Amino acid sequence: MTPFELLSLIIALIALVISIWATIKSNKIGVRQNQLQEQLLGFEATRERDRLAASRSASLRAWIEGGRDHKLIIMNEGPSEARSLRTLIDGEPVLSHRLVPRGLAEIRTGRSLFYG
Repeated sequence: MTPFELLSLIIALIALVISIWATIKSNKIGVRQNQLQEQLLGFEATRERDRLAASRSASLRAWIEGGRDHKLIIMNEGPSEARSLRTLIDGEPVLSHRLVPRGLAEIRTGRSLFYG
């Protein structure tokens, strides 16, 4: 075998080793990318589930406005309708509380009321 053939053989073997190494590394990177993609898909699915749950829920906020007459204001800031709403003051239904004037109506769907 001539020195030129030997050199060609050594170069071919080095190229083969580099090619095998690159293939193994590429495969490991591909596996890691698939794992990260599955994690990202899980995050997106959770985010979508949370978004859908938020779009189907009411977000109630209550506060008291003062002045000469105090008013209890309850507002739905969520995208969905608030249903089966129970308003309690000191653990009692709002209409039977001693500080709420008699004759007020209960909050119904599609309405807003100011107690006070």
